[in-house]
Amino acid sequence: MNNSRPLLIYLIVIFYFPVLAQNIPYNVAEKVRLADIEYRNNNFEGAIKLYQSAISKVDSLFDVQIKLARCYQYSGLPDSAIVQYRSVFNSLKENSISDSLLYEFGQALVVSKQYEEAAKWLSKSKDSRAKNYLKTISNLDQINQDSIFTNIVNWRINTSGSDFSPAYFKEGLIWVSNKNSTSSDPNDFDLFYTKDINQEGELERFANNINSKFGEGSAVYSSQGGKLYFTRVEKKNKKLEDGEKIHQLSIFEISDEAGEFKNPIPITLNSDEFSIGHPALSKNGNQLFFASNMPGGFGGTDIYESTYIDDKWSEPKNLGAKVNTSGNESFPFLLNDSTLYLASDGLGGLGGLDIFKVSLGNEIEVSNLGYPINTAYDDFGFITKNNGRSGFFSSNRRGGQGSDDIYKFTYLKVPFFAEVNDQQGNPVPDVKVKINTNYGRDLVSQTDSLGRYEFPVKVGEKYKLILSKKGYQSKQISLNPKDTSEVYETQVLSHEIPVIARKPTDKLEYRVQIGAALEPMDKRDLERRGYKGSLKIEAYQEDNWYKYAIGSFENIEDALRLKSSCNVSDAFIVVFNKNTKVDTEFSMLERIRIENANISSK
Repeated sequence: MNNSRPLLIYLIVIFYFPVLAQNIPYNVAEKVRLADIEYRNNNFEGAIKLYQSAISKVDSLFDVQIKLARCYQYSGLPDSAIVQYRSVFNSLKENSISDSLLYEFGQALVVSKQYEEAAKWLSKSKDSRAKNYLKTISNLDQINQDSIFTNIVNWRINTSGSDFSPAYFKEGLIWVSNKNSTSSDPNDFDLFYTKDINQEGELERFANNINSKFGEGSAVYSSQGGKLYFTRVEKKNKKLEDGEKIHQLSIFEISDEAGEFKNPIPITLNSDEFSIGHPALSKNGNQLFFASNMPGGFGGTDIYESTYIDDKWSEPKNLGAKVNTSGNESFPFLLNDSTLYLASDGLGGLGGLDIFKVSLGNEIEVSNLGYPINTAYDDFGFITKNNGRSGFFSSNRRGGQGSDDIYKFTYLKVPFFAEVNDQQGNPVPDVKVKINTNYGRDLVSQTDSLGRYEFPVKVGEKYKLILSKKGYQSKQISLNPKDTSEVYETQVLSHEIPVIARKPTDKLEYRVQIGAALEPMDKRDLERRGYKGSLKIEAYQEDNWYKYAIGSFENIEDALRLKSSCNVSDAFIVVFNKNTKVDTEFSMLERIRIENANISSK
């Protein structure tokens, strides 16, 4: 694994921290100085070797151990980071450990899934990020609840290098890769594209007027404006204490003229004093979201928005404390101008960068996308269509082809809604619904006051539902959702729960009455009422009325099915005992209603 994380991902420059004042040999100090250069350039592999060498020669270099721990953490090696943090913590008094360092140690423990010890250290920190991680630890069941409904595959374009930050481009996809790089520079990335997302095809590199010697990163294409906005690494005039120029990020725009891109132009928001990158656009191309470490933010990098007015971008507006933290927020993506997806290491999560969904509006709501979209590693660069049901994202999780890979995801979760009615169409509340699944996790639900219940189902799985309530006959229903398309509609089913018939002293016969009149009716009269079946029609008289019924059943369920299929809107069940009518559907339902009312009042 390449233990380097490019500026194009982390966006910020890690500044120089001097070694604690103490007498150390010159050769050790020189190793630390060189390691710091690698560290602030995000070349953690080189920094780790130099820091390790320095620590092996001099004891109690606590600040070096902390930076070594961070290198391990940024490289996806939390267990090695924990060893260094624990060594420092064991040598210092607890009240001398900063809140940010307590948070860093706790986060490393979260990534390593040592949740109990993580909670111990996080609870001691006043850092707001620590509070967010404590919320994650207490809600792990919720974070993991959609894992069985999500299908994730490693996308076909990945290489042994680093491939990340996908973006929709016409019928295809743009992404960032160092697949052709022969440089040791961790920021040597180019933009590539494929013309068709769904088909195997040639992976093409953008022309040199887009890809430069500096390194290109996250992009977004505006189909309405015909413009491509992308991130570029630049050496700015600002220098560090040792005279080295700082690498910063800027956003460039380039017009798409008849399929040919002209020369890129830096947007007006760029600055020599800070980085801006990771552009995201509204549908009309006039609202820009981006990440920046500009002064006045909440943490390392924040998400900002700007509007294109009078041929220029407006003063950036920070999205505020509900979105931005004292950590890093980056990689925004805007869906339908109403939902923003972003990556954050400060909003809590499973470790590293996690992907979050932000509902924009008067009340901003932020939610973690959960496992398996998010893992203990860096998960970022999320894009989606179909209201979030499918799309792509980037991750340096284990099992990939390179240090960062692009993954395709599909949610197989379909909301299933149902309502339970009695024979008269009245909702039945408080019905217990037991849901047997094939994947080893049975569910239980219950109807609300309107007789409704809901639960998520997975396409292609078989379910058995068992409905039960005192005073009603239990009912078993099979469910096998087969809709595998990416457009899902709410399903509504009405379950009729037949009432329990009273126990007769003699054998009862259930018929379906389809007509009644003061004058005799013939078959044509009954056909005009809707009945066009071939069953024998039985006629009988009652209170000077001529009445007509079909069918003869030993149980009410068969009679109810015939009633539903006979096409006579006012058909109902009549009960006979030895050819004498003894009951009707209406009187049975009224009795059971009274019985249920008595049960509920007890």
